[in-house]
Amino acid sequence: MWDALRAAYRALVGTGLLEPNPLWALLQLGGCWLRFGGSLYTLAAWSAWRNPHGVALVEPGRSLTFAELQARADRLALLLQKNLKGQTVGLLCRNSMAFVETLLACGRLGADVVLLNTRFGPEQLSAVFGTKKIDLLVCDGEFRERLRGTANAPAQILCAEDLSALSSQAVGRLSWGGFGRKPGSLVILTSGTTGPAKMVRRRPSLSQLLHTVPALLEQLRPQKGAPTLLTVPLLHGHGLATLGLSLAMGAPLYLFPSARAEDFLRCIETNKIAVVVLVPTILYRLLQVVQPHDTGSIHTIVCGSAPLEASLSMAALKRFGPVLFNLYGSSEAGLISLATPQDLLEAPGTVGRVLSGVGVQLLRDDGTEAAPPEPGQVWVRSGWVRDGRFNTRDIGYFDANGRLFLLGRADDLLVIGGEKVYPQTLEETVCAQLRYVQECAVVGQASPEWGQSYHLFVVLKSEVSVEQIAQDLEALFPRSLRPAQITRVDALPRNLAGKIMRCELVSG
Repeated sequence: MWDALRAAYRALVGTGLLEPNPLWALLQLGGCWLRFGGSLYTLAAWSAWRNPHGVALVEPGRSLTFAELQARADRLALLLQKNLKGQTVGLLCRNSMAFVETLLACGRLGADVVLLNTRFGPEQLSAVFGTKKIDLLVCDGEFRERLRGTANAPAQILCAEDLSALSSQAVGRLSWGGFGRKPGSLVILTSGTTGPAKMVRRRPSLSQLLHTVPALLEQLRPQKGAPTLLTVPLLHGHGLATLGLSLAMGAPLYLFPSARAEDFLRCIETNKIAVVVLVPTILYRLLQVVQPHDTGSIHTIVCGSAPLEASLSMAALKRFGPVLFNLYGSSEAGLISLATPQDLLEAPGTVGRVLSGVGVQLLRDDGTEAAPPEPGQVWVRSGWVRDGRFNTRDIGYFDANGRLFLLGRADDLLVIGGEKVYPQTLEETVCAQLRYVQECAVVGQASPEWGQSYHLFVVLKSEVSVEQIAQDLEALFPRSLRPAQITRVDALPRNLAGKIMRCELVSG
């Protein structure tokens, strides 16, 4: 434990976060932790104490300082305290100040928060409401109509846009908090790429934070006050981790409810953004913008939530310089590994080395451990996992240097003519060799000859016939590995994290 504490201290000092008086800064953090518990509100209160006039949040048209953010969260907590007839708040919002304020207010009260996917339709929302009792729902106004047709919807629903006016009228005093108060939990939903979304309760152990966070800080090297652009949803673990780090680092966080690649690049250029957090889909779109923008202020790009293809990582490194990191994690297991720019240059496609405090085993189907470079299912042990170890259902292998590579999902694994075939490998080959293919997806299907074959869905850069694609694939793959069917589509269905929704391709 003492070694972990020393490592955490060194990592924090290296960021400049504790300056000018490290001991006093840590005492302030300890005081906030004792009073408010381990929540995002604690980090916001710490930054408001140390840097009240520093910019905390920016969205199109307005900004908030840390002092203003804490004050708004406190007023909102008063309002929620009067209206919340229970312990659980649902949050159905796009990235916005209102989202963050509500999240912090719930942290101040010690309430549980369920983060709902903004792409869910009435049936999916009904399933969530039927599984988890939500006492009060806060939503963007655009979702009110969708909720009217949803079974099991909470009786109390407040519009996020109305909360500011309502909270300003709240009168009363919040409880002091105090040592020993049980903090509320954050419940996030898995991506649902292979089936119904599952609920995951996030409340990491102190031991996990002391191991994993310093390891991230040492490699990412964030700096106090560095402007950060978040392009991924706050409702996912990737977005929440960015929010937490920005609050702790006293850094302005730039949010967009929706935006184009051009908007992001303009934001980077205008505001001298230092840190960009994104998914591979957004990274790809940034690279497609022809008009040049000044991106020299960027010193860190953190990509995650979905597979980062080797060709995309190399193109990004060429465009932005050695600033790209590839982060691998899951809703259930938390952060797992991180690839540095050097890792990506030496081994494109890797998700890097396993983070300190996290254990990874690659197991064969019989439960024995695979020897590098043999692939196996990725099992994780960490402080995020409450029941010992967790099977991510990803297939991966370690190279000779200890770097982890992912081949795809176990659920998507194909067995064609007795040979194990990973869809991601086929997809990368098609995109790399057929220059007219922008992106593609492989979905397995039954085959009387091979046992399994696959349906190839392609998004094209230029007009090419299906017959021409099939002919070109003959030179790439043996007969057993050629698709049984090829379909051109305008776009691949993806969730908010950028992962391909293969189940929708199957049903479509």
